[in-house]
Amino acid sequence: MNEQNKKKIVNELIETFLNAGKLTLKLREKGLKETIKEDNTPVTNADIEVNKIISEKIKVLTPDLPIVSEETSSNKEKKNLKNFWLIDPIDGTNDYLNNKDEFTLNAALILNCKPVIGIINAPGKERLFYSFGINKSYEYKNGKTLNLTAQNNVKRNCFQAVSYNEKLKPEILKIHQFYK
Repeated sequence: MNEQNKKKIVNELIETFLNAGKLTLKLREKGLKETIKEDNTPVTNADIEVNKIISEKIKVLTPDLPIVSEETSSNKEKKNLKNFWLIDPIDGTNDYLNNKDEFTLNAALILNCKPVIGIINAPGKERLFYSFGINKSYEYKNGKTLNLTAQNNVKRNCFQAVSYNEKLKPEILKIHQFYK
């Protein structure tokens, strides 16, 4: 898949992600229906709706690629997939349920076992990020696109991490400490 095709796919997904994000806020305002999954994590009616919206659009754009989603069981058990879409319709469901803005809608296109497209919408913060290749990273906010490509002021071979939460899980803290 060439860069133009990846760019076209991302551009087609932006409006879908923005609309799905608006829906998450409307559904939360109305009141959510929550259930607990087998792994003891919450899932809401919004997770299911967003999954449906994003999956349907992706199926139109790339009908031959399987979709692996946190909220649907099809394709989850398939091993050795090299080309597929990976979706987490609402990452941060607990924050979403607790009326916090720290949740995102996510999708990545994996080709030859490597991510080539990524799109993340943070509807509570009205921010959407996407990338479709090296030096092709952007933020879409207030109808404008900002190029996020790093310039020469970035230190090479330097590990940096960002967290939305000051209270890190022990396993994440261990990784941070390892790379200090």
